[in-house]
Formats: sequence, C-alpha cells, structure tokens
Amino acid sequence: MRRFIGSWGREAHTSRSQAAKPPARTPVQQLAASLPPGVVDVETETRLALTVLEDIARRRFVDLQMAVEPLLVAQVDINDCQACLRELLAAAINRADSGVLITARRHGDCVNIEILDDCGSAPSSIHVPEPKSVPNGATVTAEYQPQQGAKVSLRLPCPRIDVVRDAEAWTLAVD
Repeated sequence: MRRFIGSWGREAHTSRSQAAKPPARTPVQQLAASLPPGVVDVETETRLALTVLEDIARRRFVDLQMAVEPLLVAQVDINDCQACLRELLAAAINRADSGVLITARRHGDCVNIEILDDCGSAPSSIHVPEPKSVPNGATVTAEYQPQQGAKVSLRLPCPRIDVVRDAEAWTLAVD
C-alpha cells in the first residue's frame, strides 16, 4: 500500500491563519462521526485494519489494496468487526505470495467483504482460521480457486438506514 505521509512544515503561499485551521472533514469522516451506535462505516474500519497490519505485510513483501463501495455501512459491533477483519487479513497476508485485495460492497440485504490473496499453496494446505470474534449476524466462508488464490468472504448485516447526500451535508435517512 503506497501512501504519501505529507509534511509537517508550512507550505508556500499558506498564511498562518490557514495553517492553524483544522482541515475540512471529508464526507467519509462526516459519515463516521454521525453514525448511531452499532453501525460502522466499512471503509473506515477496513482502512484501520489495513493500517494496523501494514508493517507485517511490508516485511513479507505483500502489497495491500482495497476497493470499498463509498458510504457503505454495516450493523455490527465495532470491536468485533475490527478483531474479525484483522484476523482474516493477517491470515491472508501469511498465505499470500505477493498481494492481498480486500473489497466491500452491498449485496442484497448484506455487506459482503471479500479478502482475496494470491496464495500459491495447494488447496489442502490452505487453512482459514475461524475468527475468534465473528460479529453477531455475520458469516465467514472460504474457498480456494486454482491459479487465483484463496477468497474469504465476510457477510455483515446492513442496518435499516440509507446514506443520502443532502444539498449541504451528508445525512442518514432512517427507514
């Protein structure tokens, strides 16, 4: 995962008052801050799990990538969600030859998170550990695809809210 860290110094043409202002919140940050308890922003949680495991992946020369549907939310306990994502990603990093891709999208009444790795192992040697903390209402499945690698799917329940773009701000519409 390539990321630009940035600079702490002042950039040219930036006044002191501009430099002192906190950066504007992105729609994703606004969404994560306005969610009710028990509802998580999938992109934020996925990014956090990848960030935590980034050093392990770098040491194993495994590239981490993500593709998450924008403004996707799931109804799960935030701690169980993080623990489950980290366990599944760590196992994928250990299996991978060079890369891991995590995707997330809405599929019917569920959020489907897929973790794909390019493992070169035979199907009999693939071991996908059952996560210690599977969120309530979630299911985990795994399959091996010859010459493609392993695919682990985590299905989470969708909340009964929809994310709607208002003229001025991001809001949540409750069914």
